Amino acid sequence: MIANRGSGSADAARHRIRVLKPDTLVDILLDTVMTPMLAAGEDWFFSRMVTLPSALPSGPAVIRVIADVDDEVKESDEGNNRAIVPIQVP
Repeated sequence: MIANRGSGSADAARHRIRVLKPDTLVDILLDTVMTPMLAAGEDWFFSRMVTLPSALPSGPAVIRVIADVDDEVKESDEGNNRAIVPIQVP
């Protein structure tokens, strides 16, 4: 979910979904998501099916979603633009 918690509208923005292996230098872009302009207080829900690359080493990894990757949206709190979900690569 991308949320506009501000008091004004938020411009359209691009967000990225990546997979990272913390114990290596692996950092792979899985998908890019565009959101429309959001009114104050508006939420935008999305889901994506992503495929992990077959060459991704097994073990712990994280899926990271980075909101507003181009820093296009003026925000009072830039610290809440990332979400991380731990996964286990078989």
